[in-house]
Amino acid sequence: MWLMLLWLSARTCAAPEVLEHHRAAVEHFGYFDFHAAAEEFWEAWKADPDCEPAIINFVIACLHSGRLHEAEVQLQRLLRRHPDEPRITYLQGVLLQRQGKENEARNFFTAVLERDPTDSATLGQLALIAFHQGRFEEALEYVERARREDPSSPMLIYSEARIRLQLGQREAAHRLFEEFRNRKNSEPRPMTGGMGEPTVIPGKYAQLICIDPQQVGENHIDGKSAGQFVTQSP
Repeated sequence: MWLMLLWLSARTCAAPEVLEHHRAAVEHFGYFDFHAAAEEFWEAWKADPDCEPAIINFVIACLHSGRLHEAEVQLQRLLRRHPDEPRITYLQGVLLQRQGKENEARNFFTAVLERDPTDSATLGQLALIAFHQGRFEEALEYVERARREDPSSPMLIYSEARIRLQLGQREAAHRLFEEFRNRKNSEPRPMTGGMGEPTVIPGKYAQLICIDPQQVGENHIDGKSAGQFVTQSP
């Protein structure tokens, strides 16, 4: 698994109890046990209600595990406090998409794109919505823009293949399917998403926020999963 944590230096979140629960949550997340991860992120936040990264990570884990009502409650609270924060806006779009409210989700993703017009994950989500609604030319435009930013993403390659197939471009679609298979077999990147069920498309706004300096730059490799905690300045 390719597990990505965004490192943010936080003034809060430093209490030992918070860090203990956060470390446990990240370990569960790395094993795809998103329910257990959500529980530990929740405990981390309860230990320090001013630690907003913990509750954002809780939302991400809930979206992965299908706990949509809990994610919705916390996102509404976060949106009231930070109405223009792209990460929270993006996660609200994912929530609405998973609830089947694609038109509302599109509005939130469009708002993210206005602030960050080259974010490949947001472009990918908009391509997914356009595909589901039968607007294949629009979907292709979004996915081509996304691939200019992230040309090696297997998910985006697969998405483009599906779109071109719907547009009758069978030769181009088959080439892309072959490229997808080659990358899928060679790269430790998430294979969820594409034109299937709505999902949390890998990208910077869906990364867990790391509050533990001990985890920055760590490798996480064992018998069940392999990945790296990737650091990024805010």
